[in-house]
Amino acid sequence: MLAKLDKIEKRFEELNALLSSPEVAANPKRLRDTAKERNELEAVVKKYHEYKSLLRSIDDDKRLLTESNDRELHELASVELEELETRLPALEEELKLLLVPRDPSDA
Repeated sequence: MLAKLDKIEKRFEELNALLSSPEVAANPKRLRDTAKERNELEAVVKKYHEYKSLLRSIDDDKRLLTESNDRELHELASVELEELETRLPALEEELKLLLVPRDPSDA
């Protein structure tokens, strides 16, 4: 799943670059098609960024728990880690749903 998300993220960045290029701007059909594809990927990429941010926060809290001797900081990190880890499965499920190809007849 992560490899697919990385590929989508890369394509999204490519589309953003294309949208700012004069060649695409000069071609209305290409501009429309590029903008449409970008818009279709935007929700997935935003959710993927949220997912990566959550993973970084979890890693940071785990590091604090192993490296810090500050009792208060340790307790705060522990509470936050528990909260973050409970959010992870739902976020993973949302990403999986966003990766399911859309039915063209639903458009």
